[in-house]
Amino acid sequence: MMISLQDVFEFYSSFEPSNLTWKEILECLQHSNAGDFAYATIDSDERTLLHCHFASHDNVTGEDNDEIAVARMLIERSIDMGGSTVQLGGMEEHGDSVLTTVSGHDGRTPLHYLFENSSIPHSLIRYVELIIEMSARVDEKRKTSSYWNELMLQQNDRGMTPLHLMAANTSIEYIAVSSVLNKCNDAWESRSLIHPLLQRDTDGNLPIHIACNQADANEQWIEAFVGFLDSDYKVTYDTVFTYRCLLDTLMRFIIDHEMEFGQFWNDNNWWSSEER
Repeated sequence: MMISLQDVFEFYSSFEPSNLTWKEILECLQHSNAGDFAYATIDSDERTLLHCHFASHDNVTGEDNDEIAVARMLIERSIDMGGSTVQLGGMEEHGDSVLTTVSGHDGRTPLHYLFENSSIPHSLIRYVELIIEMSARVDEKRKTSSYWNELMLQQNDRGMTPLHLMAANTSIEYIAVSSVLNKCNDAWESRSLIHPLLQRDTDGNLPIHIACNQADANEQWIEAFVGFLDSDYKVTYDTVFTYRCLLDTLMRFIIDHEMEFGQFWNDNNWWSSEER
């Protein structure tokens, strides 16, 4: 017996263990009208199904392929409806896809949830590949080449873009980070928008500043965000490595090596009790 769309809504709005599988959810969406779910919101935070899908759902069983296919279905249906006005309980939603829809709670798009989520690093590269494909589809439909960077420039209530959240999530594999940033560079060739790596949050931080402030950020992680800002994009290291960024990096190094610094101080303290 096929589950209902209501079952899907209840699943995404609950954090309780579920008996549903990704295959059942996918089959339900495939047999439903796009207007029933593409832009529908399911809770007081006005989150769409895609917002919830990119949040943690470790309680779901099934194949990774079905999980990705559910996300594809949600995005494709929204693109098919792009440019139209959808009436949902008194609300009107506009957009080229659900990827730019913000939640009413904190202004986050589905991609903010995706890059913040540390429980899906194994499948993140596949989600990145899917979103690259879907953004190209929107560009083809609009006859543009900037939709990817429009997605990466979306800011939440704190001014943070998906790249800021990705920079804070060191569980993300390097291959996923490099794919995202490579696409930012490719999409920036039109020069119609600011480069996403140069978008600051409300505290004035660039994504690289967030990356430098992570306790477990290694050299490769930081280089991932710096290496893409080369001379072709007229970005200098003076722009990126501000005083604040260098201070954060130094303080993080000191905190991470507190015991070593303490031992060094004890071994080299000229004002030892014996000399007094």
